[in-house]
This record gives sequence, C-alpha cells and structure tokens, in this order.
Amino acid sequence: MSIRQRIARIRQIESRLYLASMSTRPLSTVYGFDRGNQNPVDRRYIEEFLAQNTKFIQGRCIEVKHDTYLRRFGAERVISSNVLDVNADNPCANVVGDLQDLKTVADASCDCAVVTNTLQYLRDPRRGVSELRRILARGGTALVTLPCLGRPGAEEFAVVDGIDYWRFMPAGVAALF
Repeated sequence: MSIRQRIARIRQIESRLYLASMSTRPLSTVYGFDRGNQNPVDRRYIEEFLAQNTKFIQGRCIEVKHDTYLRRFGAERVISSNVLDVNADNPCANVVGDLQDLKTVADASCDCAVVTNTLQYLRDPRRGVSELRRILARGGTALVTLPCLGRPGAEEFAVVDGIDYWRFMPAGVAALF
C-alpha cells in the first residue's frame, strides 16, 4: 500500500469516527487547508462556472482583489484588466474603491466584471449590483458568484469592514439582479 493510499485510508477512518461522534463542531475551520487541500471546495464550483463562461471574459475587464481568473480564463481575449480592492495596500489593485460606490470607475467602461464571493461582505449588496450595472458597457457581463451555505468568512477574506453579512438563495439573487 502506497503512502497516499495509507493517508486516504486514515482520513476515511477519521471521517467515520467524526461522523459517529455526532459533533456539532466543523471538521475544519480553515476550509480544509489543515488537511492538505489546495483549494476550498467552493473554488471548484466557481472555477467550473467561469470555465463555462470564458467567452464573456474579454475586452476591458475588472476583477475584485486579484486578476487570477481574468488571466486564467480570459487570456488573449482580455484587452485590459483592472483589479478592484477597497484595500489600498493590495499590491495587485490598480483601482482602489468600494464596490458600493465606485467613483473611480467610469460609466460603461468595462466589458466584463468578475466578482467571486464578494457581495456577502457589502452592507448594501444592491448598491454593489447597481454599481456593476453602471460600469458595464452595453452588452457587458458580470460573472458573479455568491455563497449560499457555509460558515461566515474569516476576517482576512473580508472586503469592507471584516463582517460577512449575507447568504443568498436563488429567489434572493433573482431579486437582487
């Protein structure tokens, strides 16, 4: 039995013991990073969504916090990419501002906005959506992901003031957009 097989077997036994314990505490409080996961499970779904919508990631683009997804899924179709962050200390950010009030971004100046798991940190997500509409050019696309389930985010992921305010259901998202 290889080392990987042994580790998998041990984890399988640990998970069964955990389930049998009827504990209400989470198995991991750091999204599985403590068990060697490279990405939290939600990233699989986010990346699958973006991969299915790569044709929209083109032209003048903006992404929140970093431009990883623009580079990965937009590649040669992206003419210009901007990184939006409320935190001026973010070395990746070339647009510093709050998604709820983007004075620094002109009307109809973006063809695509990639906003992954961000709206839950806004006090007023409607204002954030309104600003996305304002900055998108005619025919532009906002690729937005939102959390539905899961524990509130850790402070290091918080965008505005360290508070994770919202969880979204399909009907709520339809009303929001």
